[in-house]
Amino acid sequence: MANDNALTELGIEPIQARELTSNQRRRLLNFLLRWEQFDDLHACLDALTAIAPGRVSLFDLRVQAFLAQGRPADALRVMQARLQRKTSLTARALLARVHLARGDVDTAHRIARALVEERAESVTSWGLLGEVELARGNIDGALTAYRRLDELRPQSRTYLLGMMSLYRASDDWVTASGYAVRLLRSASDERPLSVAYLRQLRAYFAASGEETRVADLETALAERYQAELSALREALPPGRGPRHTPSTRAARSTEVDRETTLLTLDQVPVSADERERIAEATRRLFGFESLLPGQMETIAAVLRGEDVLTILPTGGGKSLCYQLPALLAEHGITLVISPLIALMKDQVDSLPGGIRRRVTTINSSLERDAMQRRLEQVMAGNYRLVYAAPERLRQPAFLHALRQAGVNRLVIDEAHCLSVWGHDFRPDYLNIGQARESLGNPPLLAMTATAPPRIRRDIVHHLGNMRIVAGDVTRLNLRLEVFYARNSDDKLRRLLAFCQEEPGSGIVYAGTRARCERLAALLCSQGVSAGHYHAGIPNRAQLQDDFMTGRIRIVVATIAFGLGIDKPDIRFIVHFVPSNSLEAYYQEAGRAGRDGLPSRCLLMYAPSDRGMLTRRARQDALPVEFLRAVYGAVKRRLGENTIGRVAAADLERDLRAEKTRIRVALSLLEKAALLRRGPDFPRSVTLCLTAGVRDGAVPPDLEGLRRAAHLRVGQSLTFDLVGAAREAGIPLDEVERRLLEWSDAGWLTYYPAGRDWLLELLPPPADAATRVATLLEQYETVQVQRVDEIAAYAQTGRCRHGYLNAYLGGRTIAHCAACDNCVDVPAPSATVLPTEREQLLAILRCAAGSEWSWGRGSLTRILRGDDGARGGRPPLHEKARQNAAFGVLAFRSSTAIKRMLNLLENGGFLQERRLEHGGAVLELTPAGRAALQDPTMLDEIAQLARNVAGKFLRIGQEFGG
Repeated sequence: MANDNALTELGIEPIQARELTSNQRRRLLNFLLRWEQFDDLHACLDALTAIAPGRVSLFDLRVQAFLAQGRPADALRVMQARLQRKTSLTARALLARVHLARGDVDTAHRIARALVEERAESVTSWGLLGEVELARGNIDGALTAYRRLDELRPQSRTYLLGMMSLYRASDDWVTASGYAVRLLRSASDERPLSVAYLRQLRAYFAASGEETRVADLETALAERYQAELSALREALPPGRGPRHTPSTRAARSTEVDRETTLLTLDQVPVSADERERIAEATRRLFGFESLLPGQMETIAAVLRGEDVLTILPTGGGKSLCYQLPALLAEHGITLVISPLIALMKDQVDSLPGGIRRRVTTINSSLERDAMQRRLEQVMAGNYRLVYAAPERLRQPAFLHALRQAGVNRLVIDEAHCLSVWGHDFRPDYLNIGQARESLGNPPLLAMTATAPPRIRRDIVHHLGNMRIVAGDVTRLNLRLEVFYARNSDDKLRRLLAFCQEEPGSGIVYAGTRARCERLAALLCSQGVSAGHYHAGIPNRAQLQDDFMTGRIRIVVATIAFGLGIDKPDIRFIVHFVPSNSLEAYYQEAGRAGRDGLPSRCLLMYAPSDRGMLTRRARQDALPVEFLRAVYGAVKRRLGENTIGRVAAADLERDLRAEKTRIRVALSLLEKAALLRRGPDFPRSVTLCLTAGVRDGAVPPDLEGLRRAAHLRVGQSLTFDLVGAAREAGIPLDEVERRLLEWSDAGWLTYYPAGRDWLLELLPPPADAATRVATLLEQYETVQVQRVDEIAAYAQTGRCRHGYLNAYLGGRTIAHCAACDNCVDVPAPSATVLPTEREQLLAILRCAAGSEWSWGRGSLTRILRGDDGARGGRPPLHEKARQNAAFGVLAFRSSTAIKRMLNLLENGGFLQERRLEHGGAVLELTPAGRAALQDPTMLDEIAQLARNVAGKFLRIGQEFGG
């Protein structure tokens, strides 16, 4: 858009700039430069230069204006004249930027190098060098410069902007967005971001496709312009004012980079013959009379042998896009890489009976013999569709079986798991590209429901160029709502009312195992049919079956529940606490309403949730100490060797850490070039040489292995392959592949047993410490960014469907009829929880309701119904579980109950009695016994409890930490 005339709005002629004080003049000129009012700026500079031709500040402003206008030749001419009068570090840095704009990168580099050598402690010099190194394409040099800048001024805005630019130049848009958000969030009322930073962030988010952030920054820039214009008008001499009504000028918009904008479905070519063939096959094989949006286009591209990334909403029918082409193939198999056994099982179980026999799964649930039989059937060509976990691609025996069968298509389900910095990263997904190459580079279909533009770029970066097909991610049958809670009690009241009034089945995501159990118990106590689900319960399959068949209406669960659950009539999803990322939230919420009928998705959000999520994200981040510990544990396990077999269980015990965390750490150490993970290695092997080896025609490697392992013809021998392979001089990452080839040649029979990781320690790079520090900072930056995104969604006043669409790269929606920001959502009736007086009375009854006396901890556990031994605590005494008050305050936290105990003690209703062995119990006082008869005596204490709760309660404290 054309620039407005700011001088006209201010009521100033250029010549009048001479009459202003130096401070007024400086403010006016900087305002014109900042807001790109170049015509007005040059006019004022002309007027001022006429009376002060040697003032270098006027030269600098002119140079900056020419650079912003894209006139580097004019900028150089003025800069040369300026340097004849006076030089400085700032002027030389500006000269370097002029040369950069002219494309003379070498001259800019010489100037920047000279500045850092002369002024090694100058943040400006190192920032300039980082900028120049990026322009030269020297990513490592830029990283070194920015890391030095960070040492001088930790986490400065120049550093954050530089790292954003560095990762964008590296095509790592995920990490770049993480630094962009950190820069955005560094603003405060006392120290707002400059207009230049806001503009650069707007340009970045426009290029990365994050339209919601672009809109927010456009609004912020427009508001900033009006505020600065008003402030400048006030600062000018009285009597000046606009000659006309000032326009509501928005900041100059930036052209959006459409490089990765998703194709609309009508832009994906599908011929009439293709449509007819696909429709007929769909009816014949699956009984579907029509296809969902995006299915036809994807299937057509797959049948043509194209590489495709398809993005369809949860419940959008992604599985049909590869199942149909697989069954139409005359030979070969379609390999589907899926992250969870439950997902595989669901996909197979949902197939028509006549098709199911041509489909199989290869996963860790199979016994060794059953696994071998299935692999033999795969090699025999008995299957058209094979599901496997990504970890399986590290096993040479599995890849060998696939090569024998012939893979005509590779499918990656949940492809967002491939992104190292994505919300659901699986390290073994990074091996897919290498495994695909070993399978002969079959055509590729990657599928996901949650791929924001930056994740989409990351997927393409790892897998190569492919056609991108995207259906509309909008699911307007889902009513998106956010409940803004003051504290946990607010959430509990809304949850109870919601679950009591909302018909049908639902899932409540509660975050932690303990919270799942307590919320489920609370719902049951209020007459709601509910059960809890998490990885620690022994009867997960039974609980899932009860939910699927309707014996349990509501499941309160961790995020472990839902993947692989194909229940189309889930009528609501409640998030008691926000998800760790916006992608995860939409994926979880998308489990509702898969039958297309109206369903509700309620997110509960309290002010303290952001802090809780940030703390959790930083706890999940890998500290450098953990990476050192993993590296050290691997080194100890390898002993004197640099490469060898390491059992995952051994590392888990050594490090006292879960396997997934160790896998991520290994992937980061691999990225830092400190180690390499090879194909998984058999824990032991059983070999039997056949009579064919007697003729002496066997390969030298096999003869060497025969001697090293003392193998005899016809004798089966089970042994550890590592030592024999080393003695025979066969590389460990090659030996199993050769054994499989020798087995095919008929020289031996080969049976592997068990699998461990094959790890190799590499010579540490000279900059190993910098590499590790950079990777860990990336990891934490992206983790915290995800918190910002889910918090921004919870707090937005825009259409929620439109917000999610903009985030995921979908179509623009300004207003819908299916979210609480666009239509009024009636609140449920208030559920009556015990009042503060009734809660205090319950505590007194608990203390008086037994011949036993209890300490604070026991009273708290009785009232909350916490009878299990957690954290090393002993289980409650049987008398405690028999107390009539057991579990009556299950909806309150330990902190809240202890606070009420203190109030009752301070109010004279309870008193502490010391025991001979040194412990203490709480007992009723006469006032406490009187209050049991006249509860109104507790009203003053109850009011105190309400006041304290209103002021101090935080969800992190109020409900299970």
